[in-house]
Amino acid sequence: MPDEDLRPRFTSASDPLAAEHEAVIRWVSDALEAQRGRQYWLDVDLKTLESGRTLLEAKPEQARRFVLAALAQAQFFSDRKAEVRATASSDIERANMHRNSAWARLSAVQRPTVSVISALIRRSIPFERDDFALLLSWCIGAGAYEHVPGGFVVKALQRYTAGATIDGELQSLAAKYAETLVAHGISRTSAGEPNSSNSLMGLRRESMG
Repeated sequence: MPDEDLRPRFTSASDPLAAEHEAVIRWVSDALEAQRGRQYWLDVDLKTLESGRTLLEAKPEQARRFVLAALAQAQFFSDRKAEVRATASSDIERANMHRNSAWARLSAVQRPTVSVISALIRRSIPFERDDFALLLSWCIGAGAYEHVPGGFVVKALQRYTAGATIDGELQSLAAKYAETLVAHGISRTSAGEPNSSNSLMGLRRESMG
């Protein structure tokens, strides 16, 4: 259960997203319980649990805060998994981290956390400049392997740039994200996802200013 590691870290009164962290942790706990006895990489649909529906039914600004909370928690797990990976003693071991019990436990908790990002990124949410810096940085790094729908990330960035100037840092992050999508062979489109080819072209245009 994620409660032991995350609640002290993310739900202090001084954290402006404490309530959102609590809501995400509650969903993850419920999802893990619903997943008990199944393979950890199988997803639990947010719609199937009350705690997940709470996240899905949030109004745009509240949804934005849920995404930021989930992103912070996902980054935490990515960092922890990197620490576990660093203990591998060979290339073969590093290529088979799913066999490492510590890595698998972290992945089991991270997956429903990332599901929050993947579900809410599909909506029209008023993300801010710093939100995209955090999101793109994670998606370029550890998050590149977490199956966040790239077409919707790009569409969200394009909505933002339609009404705001994109600065040098975001231009660089957008270009790197486009490269990441290409490097990972993301040329197909999942159900309901914006056309990835068009999205990539738009992202490259944004990255060029």
